[in-house]
Order: sequence, then C-alpha cells, then structure tokens
Amino acid sequence: MTTTSTDSRLDAIPARIRRRVEEILTRHDGAVRPHREAIIRPDGPSLTSEPTAAGSVNPSWAASNMLRAIDSWHSSTTTTTDALFDAVGDEHENVAADISGDLLGEVVRARHIVLASYVAVTLGRDLAAFRISEDATVLAAGRRIPIAASALASAPSAPPRIRFAVDGTTDPTAVAARLREMATQVETGELAF
Repeated sequence: MTTTSTDSRLDAIPARIRRRVEEILTRHDGAVRPHREAIIRPDGPSLTSEPTAAGSVNPSWAASNMLRAIDSWHSSTTTTTDALFDAVGDEHENVAADISGDLLGEVVRARHIVLASYVAVTLGRDLAAFRISEDATVLAAGRRIPIAASALASAPSAPPRIRFAVDGTTDPTAVAARLREMATQVETGELAF
C-alpha cells in the first residue's frame, strides 16, 4: 500500500499539514519499498533462491532473513505512525489512524505471506493452499465470506506464572498476608514484574 498525494484521505487536512504528511509517507515508502516488492508479489517471496555458504539452499535461512526484514519494516512503520500523529495533531488523528492502519496491515500481511510461503516450501503447497483474498474474504460455500479482524490476532498471552519459595518453618498466615499485600501492590502498580 502506497499512500500518494492523490489519496482522498489527505483531502481532510490543511495544505501545510498535508505536505508534511506526504513527506513522511514518501520517506516511509522509500524505506520499505524493497521489502514490499520482495515479499508482497505474485506467488509470494522466493525462499529457495538464497544459497548458504556451503552452496546448499536453505529455506529456513531465507525465511528468517525475511522475517528480520519484516521486523525492520515494522519498526520503520511504527516510527512513521508516530510521525504522522505528531504531524496531524489531535484534530486530524483519524486520518493518521486510518493511514497507519493500512501501513501496519501491510506489515502483518507480509509476515503472513512469508510464514505461508515457508510452510509451502518445507511442508508442501497443499498445506498452504488456504488463501485470504485482498478484500479480507475467504472462499467458502461458493461465496466470498468476510473474516473478522481477530483472525489476524496473535496467540493469546499466557497467564503470568509467579514462583516463590517459603521456608518450611514460616507461619502460613504470614505467607497469606504477604501474598495479599503483594497482590494489592501489583493491582495498584506499586509492584511490577
């Protein structure tokens, strides 16, 4: 996704701010274009074209390099997002949010493409045949079915695990009191892990 001066979302902001936003987006596009062109392309990225030092082809090595590039792309995009919000101010933050959503969505898409390509190369194309269309729909029952945004969510966070040791001679009521005190401190933000 490249946002250009013809992007209708930019019509909502004053010319001075618009020029600043266009500069930010042009700089961002220049920084991420090589990643975009290498990954978001027909049939996905080439994971078999990277020879190792020994001369063999290792798709894991190529995929990990692309995922590192996507991390860099993500970092650049979050920096761009910060710059967009700073440039437009509170009055036009909806424009910055909308454009930033597209930019960050492109990073998520790239990660998905690399992971699916890696599965296709290492485990077989039949395991990577499931496809999501450009309009975020999936073909099912002969129809294009929209998927929920939650489909892109990462795995749920594991519940926190806290370990502690209690001396065998410690009074259980003292232990319980200390645990209640710590729980209160965590809830109020006085104690962080």
